[in-house]
Amino acid sequence: MKKLSKLQENLWADLQDRSSGEVVRKEDYGKDIVIDGVKYYLSKEFWELGNEYEEENSDKWRFFAFNKPKDGTNIIQGNTDDVGVFGLNGYNIDAVEYDVYVLRDYLEHTKEELIESTMEETQFNLIVYPEVKNICKDYITKLYESHMSDYADYWVNQVSTSDWGPDSTGLHIEMGTDFIPEYVEDEFKNNEIEMAHIFCFPLLSNWFEGFKQDLIKVYEKLGWVESEKYDIDPFDNSPGNMTALCFVQLSK
Repeated sequence: MKKLSKLQENLWADLQDRSSGEVVRKEDYGKDIVIDGVKYYLSKEFWELGNEYEEENSDKWRFFAFNKPKDGTNIIQGNTDDVGVFGLNGYNIDAVEYDVYVLRDYLEHTKEELIESTMEETQFNLIVYPEVKNICKDYITKLYESHMSDYADYWVNQVSTSDWGPDSTGLHIEMGTDFIPEYVEDEFKNNEIEMAHIFCFPLLSNWFEGFKQDLIKVYEKLGWVESEKYDIDPFDNSPGNMTALCFVQLSK
């Protein structure tokens, strides 16, 4: 079969766009991205909002967000707040909600690099049980495969405006006994706590429920006990929309 000429290829691509109701003229083209399996075309006009932000603020944007077009297409065009916005953190959008959120890291790194980076920031090396490591890696992978926009929304509106800092990830792990609250010690007052593992993670729909149940199952199997009273300290300005699990290993 003869290879299609460049002209034929361009005509075929244009026909495909037209058949789906989406046509992106060359002069309007800015960038295309895939978020959670959906491909969006960002017009040059919209994409240049990022350059304008950096020129005005002398700082690189860390995220952008946009609304899905009401006409049902995936072409993002225009330069008003109703279309979308670029910014450094949640303070740049003043609690305005958008349909899709994108972190700059998604565009500059591969999925594999993002997973590896998240595991490093999560102190993944502290986990001693292979079963727990597998669960964490599986759900971190899902975070970037099908929950990228939800996690970016969480990062922009919760993490970036908290005291946890801009590099906090979707999973935070603490291991040891120094940080166990007194009320958890009282919960197991008849038993000495030898070790505690705490997992903090966002309440992302169709993500956190499975992660929570899988962790509970594996720790029960390992002979650990889940604290029914542990909760995130409300006075440390931690991110909102977050929950935590605390498992303790009791002395025999």
